[in-house]
Amino acid sequence: MATKVAIVGLSARGATGWGSNAHLPYLLSERGRQNFTIVALLNSSDSAARGAIAQFELAATVKPYGDAQTFADDVLAKKIDVDLVVVSTRVDVHYPAIQPLLKTAANAGKKADGLKVLVEWPLTSNVDDARELTGLAASAGIKTAVALQGRFAPWYRAIRDVILAGKIGRVLSSEASGYGGSLSRTSIPEALAYFVDRSFGGNLHTIGLGHLIDTIQATIGELDPARTTALTQLQRPDVHVRRATADGSSETVEIKKANVPDLIAVLGRLSPLAVPGAKAPSPYLDGSATLSVRLRRGEPFLGQPAYVWTINGEKGEIRLVAESGPSTQAFGGGNNNTGPSAINVEVHDFETNKVTTVPWEWQDWQSALTSVPARNIGSVYEALLAHGDADPAHEHATFADALARQEQLESYLKDFEE
Repeated sequence: MATKVAIVGLSARGATGWGSNAHLPYLLSERGRQNFTIVALLNSSDSAARGAIAQFELAATVKPYGDAQTFADDVLAKKIDVDLVVVSTRVDVHYPAIQPLLKTAANAGKKADGLKVLVEWPLTSNVDDARELTGLAASAGIKTAVALQGRFAPWYRAIRDVILAGKIGRVLSSEASGYGGSLSRTSIPEALAYFVDRSFGGNLHTIGLGHLIDTIQATIGELDPARTTALTQLQRPDVHVRRATADGSSETVEIKKANVPDLIAVLGRLSPLAVPGAKAPSPYLDGSATLSVRLRRGEPFLGQPAYVWTINGEKGEIRLVAESGPSTQAFGGGNNNTGPSAINVEVHDFETNKVTTVPWEWQDWQSALTSVPARNIGSVYEALLAHGDADPAHEHATFADALARQEQLESYLKDFEE
């Protein structure tokens, strides 16, 4: 029987269109339709929900909602049959969109049988709200997931396989250097102007560094907070907000004062990696390695790739190169892994002094998705469908995982001065 899905925030007018570009293509694909069916939309109003149903040619039976509490009451009263609630709004709307459902379920004093919730990353715009939602979901017995989809990217899985096979020996250190968050170091599109306002919760630090450092740690181990330090800087506080013009160019409509760092550097010691199903951590990721991560908003040096990650071992070194930047979890590996979105992984064997390519590939159902962002997002759905929070490999992130990651990121800002 197909999992019945309610989507919060599926809008044709969204600034990034993440729900329509990343979630919907998988759900409406042949693979997605085998396991999921959309039964409801919750938007800012009933009319907005009805408009989205028409825009995306969803079934006439899909029920529109414009109020989060009404939606919560109907779901919990079984007036509408929903198995999975997906929140794909902008981050500052995550909390008001899902809190009524979680709070009502928790206050009811009984477990919400079989209900699951998948929320985009970050879970909320601040740690306090994330902590509240995590507690409410636990009290209500609701299974949770957060879209930290980089954990599923096949190139990162391939890297982990190389390490766990001992091909580079014990990992000694790792370095990641990335540029992104905007295509320009001095400006940002009008639709994404909130990226330079920390109060919204979606910015280079939370989204850019959040996805990047989560993926790295899922691959080679968590940073030990007692042995990790971070330094942040706001190099360019005056950011030009650009609006597209009719002639295809753009113009500055505002200069905003940013209060989000545009340069972040993290240095720390890794903890041993807990290998799913193993009784002990991997001997190749034993907690002795250091990790250095540096992320800067804007473009890299002219002609250089926007993201390079290296893992230095006793016997060899792995290098990942992504020309277009560190947001590989969303945009990497498209166009048959050619052009700017290509993800290239290589290993330098110290003994032979030869460099070989590490192969990776999409699954067939992923290759069939023309929307590249939907490929790794689809893997989150697959993991949640197959295992839920009881997955022994713990492949998808839960609310508890997201809270820990948000707390980690927040700790890096304790010395940041606006």
